[in-house]
Amino acid sequence: TGIPSMMDMRPASMALPPNISLPPGPPPHSRGSTS
Repeated sequence: TGIPSMMDMRPASMALPPNISLPPGPPPHSRGSTS
């Protein structure tokens, strides 16, 4: 149960960063274009 539990948490944690990075990604890019 220790190995499966860690593997399940690993993918979930990795999926969070990419999802959050998407929204904040476009805003900064748009700001640079306006500059």
